[in-house]
Amino acid sequence: EKQILVIYAAKNGFVDGFPQPALRRYEEEMLGFFETRQADILSVIRDKKNLDDDLKGRLNKALEEFKGMFVAEEKK
Repeated sequence: EKQILVIYAAKNGFVDGFPQPALRRYEEEMLGFFETRQADILSVIRDKKNLDDDLKGRLNKALEEFKGMFVAEEKK
C-alpha cells in the first residue's frame, strides 16, 4: 500500500514542482503523514487492492492536505 501511495502521488502530479533533492524527504514525510493521520486510507488500499473513485477522491484530498503542509515546511 505504501508503494501504491508513492506511485499514485508521483503519477498524479503531487510532487510536480518540487526539486529532486526534496523528493526523498517528501516521500518519507508523506508516508509518516499517512501512517499517523490517514492510516484508514492505507488499510483500504491494502484490503481492496483497487483504487475506486471514492478511494481516489480520499487520496487526492489527503495528498493535497499533505502537499500544503510540505510546501509550508519548504518555505521555512
